[in-house]
Amino acid sequence: MKFRWSGAVSYSEEEARQRIRHYFEQIGFRTLEETPTLSLQRGDSCWCIDPRQIWMRVDANIHGWGPQTLVDVTFELASRRWLTRSGAELLVSEVREMVRYLEEGNANFERLDTLRQQAIRELRQKGRDFLLFGGAFVVGLLSAVVLPAPPKPFVEGMIGLVLGFLAGYLVARLLRSRKR
Repeated sequence: MKFRWSGAVSYSEEEARQRIRHYFEQIGFRTLEETPTLSLQRGDSCWCIDPRQIWMRVDANIHGWGPQTLVDVTFELASRRWLTRSGAELLVSEVREMVRYLEEGNANFERLDTLRQQAIRELRQKGRDFLLFGGAFVVGLLSAVVLPAPPKPFVEGMIGLVLGFLAGYLVARLLRSRKR
């Protein structure tokens, strides 16, 4: 996936290059190339719980234009990774903070770290939910294959119990997600 941001700043080309490099190094990128295009990259794996470990490349074209400097930043993100809502919010916030850093010279790195931790917690929770659901499915499947056929009222009661638990779980997850 690729996306882009373009804008103009009212300081030199060299200062714009330094600000972009410094900002992205603060959030885990390493510089690959300085000129003609400033290229930075982070991550190498897309199967991890930290959204900052997802492979991402940033290419910044910086050109002086009279008293201003034109900045064109292209972001390329590994598209094989599923992002949680918090993970996507972190990536969007990183772009917003980059703009703020270019315009004002400061960024809220603490907020970005908080969003990163939230994204990690959210993905861990989804992993636990998946394991619980998968475990229940496997146990149910094994019990259906291994155990002898129980009487019909027992089967109907168990199906009702399982569906009740599943419905309760889904309602609880829905209510928890709406609170955020």
